[in-house]
Amino acid sequence: MQYGLIAGERTKAYPGGKAVCPTCGEELVAKCGSIKIWHWSHKSDSDCDKWSEGETEWHLGWKNMFPKELQEVVIKKGDVIHRADVCIPTWDGKQFVVELQHSPISPEEIKEREEFYEDMVWIFDAQDFADNFKITDKGEYQSFYWRYPRKSLMTTTKPTLFHLPDTVIHHRHSVDVPPYNYEKWGTWDEYSTYVKENLCDLKILDNGQRIWVVKHTVVSTTYQDNVFYIQKHYDSGKEGNFKTGWGYLDCSGDVVSYLLSKMDKPRFFKSLDRQTNKNPITCV
Repeated sequence: MQYGLIAGERTKAYPGGKAVCPTCGEELVAKCGSIKIWHWSHKSDSDCDKWSEGETEWHLGWKNMFPKELQEVVIKKGDVIHRADVCIPTWDGKQFVVELQHSPISPEEIKEREEFYEDMVWIFDAQDFADNFKITDKGEYQSFYWRYPRKSLMTTTKPTLFHLPDTVIHHRHSVDVPPYNYEKWGTWDEYSTYVKENLCDLKILDNGQRIWVVKHTVVSTTYQDNVFYIQKHYDSGKEGNFKTGWGYLDCSGDVVSYLLSKMDKPRFFKSLDRQTNKNPITCV
C-alpha cells in the first residue's frame, strides 16, 4: 500500500519507516528498494485485505491523478472491511469507488467486489492485450474487435474501462464515385469501365449475384494514454474466440476530471457526457 498511518497521519513509505495499517491496525514496515516502487508492507508479510494486489507503477500513476485524501480509502460494511484504490465522495453524500486492476481476476471476485462497493467503475490495465484490441472510429463512437478476449473481464456489470497506453485508431473513408458527365467521360461504357477498375470492388453474393462495392481507404492514427469505455459487447466466432462491440475513447486525464466532477453535481456515467463532447477523440 502507498499510505500508512504515523501518529494518525497518512504517510508515504520512506527508508527505515514504520507505520500502522489503516485497515487492520497492525504494524507496517517500509519497503524502499531499487526495483519496486516504495510502499508499506505488513510486518507479517501478509495483507489484511484479500483483494489487495502488488503495487505497480501503473497503479501509482492512476492513484496520483486523484487527490491524496481520495486514495486508498478504507470502507467498512458490517464486519467486512476493504481498502478501495480510489473513493470519491459524491454530491449526494454517497461514495463512488474507482477500482484499478492490473493482474488477472476471476468472475467470482469481480462479482464480490461489485456487490460490496455497489457504485463503482473498473479501470483495467489493457497493455498486455492491447495488440489484440482493434478500434475503428465511427464518428460519434468507436467500434472494437478483440481477438482472444479475457472473458472474465466481460462479466462485469459496472462501467468498465480499458487503459490503452498507445492506441491505434483506424479511420475508414469512402472513395467518392464522380457522376457521369458526357463531355468528361465520353460514352457510358468508358465511364463505367473507369469506375469498375479504379473506384469499386466486385463482390459476389451467396446467391451468385454480382454487385459493385465502393472501395474504402483506411487511415490509422496513434493516440497515447487513452481509456476505452466499453458500452456494449458481443460474442463472435464459433467458440467465442473474439468479441466485438462499441464504446468511447477518451483521454485518461479527461476521465479523471469527469470522475472528480461527481463530487460537485449529479452526472450520469456516459463517457464524459456525450451531449457536450461531440468528438470523443481529442488527445493525441
